[in-house]
Amino acid sequence: MHAPIISYRVNTTDQKAIETHLRTCDTKFMFLPDNLDSLHTYAAKLGSHALRCEAWVAQKLVGLIAIYCNDHGTRTAFISNVSVLPDWYNRGIATQLLARAIEEARLAGMHEIRLEVDQDNASAIGLYCKAGFGKVSGTAQSIFMQRCIRI
Repeated sequence: MHAPIISYRVNTTDQKAIETHLRTCDTKFMFLPDNLDSLHTYAAKLGSHALRCEAWVAQKLVGLIAIYCNDHGTRTAFISNVSVLPDWYNRGIATQLLARAIEEARLAGMHEIRLEVDQDNASAIGLYCKAGFGKVSGTAQSIFMQRCIRI
């Protein structure tokens, strides 16, 4: 049996695929809207305003990172979503997508990337630390992390 081929792309998905992907993901640690209309709006926002690093298997979106690289004043990018379908965990998809998002932010002229993560999400925190992110602050529920980008 052959392993499925994972293809990595940037900005090829649409709102419908994003929304389907987010509904299918384990949303326990995601900061997503509580109702379906808001999820629809959130997917539309990601589809039209965020740079999207995507992992595909055939016609199925299995991994997604949405990053905003539009703050040219501070040159700070913000990752608003990192998600991988549960059946695709532990295959290095999030690691590959994060590396691509960092490179896309660098190409967009950003000097740092920030993100927010649930403080109970040890696997995501480990992923971010491995990619060079460090904690800058926190709340009772969240940790705020950042990573500098070498130009």
